[in-house]
Amino acid sequence: MSGAIIVLIVAGLYFGLGAWGPVLLWGIAALFSNCLAGIPFILYSEAGNRYREGKRGAAAGLWLCSLLAAALWLGLVGYCGYRAYLAIP
Repeated sequence: MSGAIIVLIVAGLYFGLGAWGPVLLWGIAALFSNCLAGIPFILYSEAGNRYREGKRGAAAGLWLCSLLAAALWLGLVGYCGYRAYLAIP
């Protein structure tokens, strides 16, 4: 049900705004990708907890995952921004 509502909203924006519809949709995608911004901080915090417990290997793995998550999030936001820039009429 919620998927159908999202499809209707996206279709309304796309066809209702004409050429500016894709720009708005990519902007919305960049906005919704911000909910993933907290993942690197959560992983980093958990790595600190593991380090204090003496689990050095697990802490190093979580730190690396934190760096990867931050890089992926930055790439996602950059891609959405780039696509919005390309969609400007």
